[in-house]
Amino acid sequence: MKKLLIVLTFLPPKSGGAEHVAWELAQRLAGDFEVHMMATSGGYKLPNVDLHHVPYLPLLTASYSTLARYKIKSILDEVSPDTIHIHRAVPWGYVLRSAKSAKIITCHGSEVFPLKKHPERFFLMSAFRRADVVTTPSRWLAKYVEAKYGQKCATIPSGVDTNTFRPIPSARKSDDVVLFVGRFMRAKGILDIVEAARSLPKY
Repeated sequence: MKKLLIVLTFLPPKSGGAEHVAWELAQRLAGDFEVHMMATSGGYKLPNVDLHHVPYLPLLTASYSTLARYKIKSILDEVSPDTIHIHRAVPWGYVLRSAKSAKIITCHGSEVFPLKKHPERFFLMSAFRRADVVTTPSRWLAKYVEAKYGQKCATIPSGVDTNTFRPIPSARKSDDVVLFVGRFMRAKGILDIVEAARSLPKY
């Protein structure tokens, strides 16, 4: 059975959208692959998924490329993955750039904008150069990464659990409602939504 190592910084419940995407991926692929996950935090247990932990260190990219590289190497040697799916080009794409396995990097956004300066740009470009495939969850982000960094990306939208998110026939319908979906934080544009709400009192 092929071995897949999924790499991310945090695991649910300490997580955002990128972490939930990786978590769902691990659950759904566990029957077809020998799935391993490497992250800095604990998290829920998953059946048929082996969790590997590295300590959380400040200055992630520099720390994991130097101080913690032996811990990461020991996990790679133990798992010996055929494929590594890396969530976030920096730090993990850079840290794992020399791994012999096939490497997929999924950019979720925060690691690529705003346009990075040195040394972050160096880390990012090094990660892209050594990846076999770079993906993004949206066409907009794929176009951004290509325009700013010259990196072509495949677009694979994040899945939606249709058991939870589905049309409800009895729901009140209105043309005057705007729905925001995302974490309630500045980086997700919530302040823009608040400002728009002030300007458009009809909605």
